[in-house]
Amino acid sequence: ISCGGTHSVARTRDGRMFS
Repeated sequence: ISCGGTHSVARTRDGRMFS
C-alpha cells in the first residue's frame, strides 16, 4: 500500500480513507 492519496487504495483494512 502506497501513501499517494486515494487513487488506487481508498480504504484501509479498517475501512477508513487511506491518505
